[in-house]
Amino acid sequence: MSARSGAVKWRLVRPAGFAARNVLRILGGSARYVVCNGERLEELRRAGKPVVVSFWHDQSFTAGWYVIRELHRSGVPLTLLASHSHDGEMLVQVGRPWGMRVVRGSASRGGRAAILALYRELVDHGSSPVIVPDGPRGPAHVCKLGALLLSKMAKVPILPLGFSPDRAWSIGSWDRMSVPKPATRIGVAVGEPLQVDRAATAAELEELSLSLAATLDGLVDQARAALAS
Repeated sequence: MSARSGAVKWRLVRPAGFAARNVLRILGGSARYVVCNGERLEELRRAGKPVVVSFWHDQSFTAGWYVIRELHRSGVPLTLLASHSHDGEMLVQVGRPWGMRVVRGSASRGGRAAILALYRELVDHGSSPVIVPDGPRGPAHVCKLGALLLSKMAKVPILPLGFSPDRAWSIGSWDRMSVPKPATRIGVAVGEPLQVDRAATAAELEELSLSLAATLDGLVDQARAALAS
């Protein structure tokens, strides 16, 4: 990319973020959600304690409005992890106007610093980080350790979520992210919170990453099955 085209792309980030925010509001607001185990979210809201919110990267757009509505606007403040790239700035432009906190960094570059910053958000502000464990560049549906490390360090549970839109577009990203079509039904499966023991070893964390991946895949299946019921 030339310096000129890069500068143009940066200038477009703010209006693109505004557009993305409104598309998310329109598509999410028109969706009809079919929820499995929704009482777990109610228990979370009543407890008033932070969690690590986790779902797959390819469900980020599908999950967006539901997570904002059911958690952030219902008293569970959220923190987003945004890289210093154009895509990360786009996430900032989407999240900050809705009052979400943002940590700049990357799970793949300087990941330790990003995890420590999210830990401070949990401890100092009681804000729940949103972690896509296979982001930002995959492989798809393969868990990195960030969510597990945060659960271990801050002694807060991971809240796994699964989503499945009935009708959706698939965009040309590395994971073929789903964008739900207007007025579609979206299956949502809320998993049982997972607490990582403070004494968990590196080997145990690796095993838990496989378990979390299986849980997230299973929740996607549950969400899909909810649409057929």
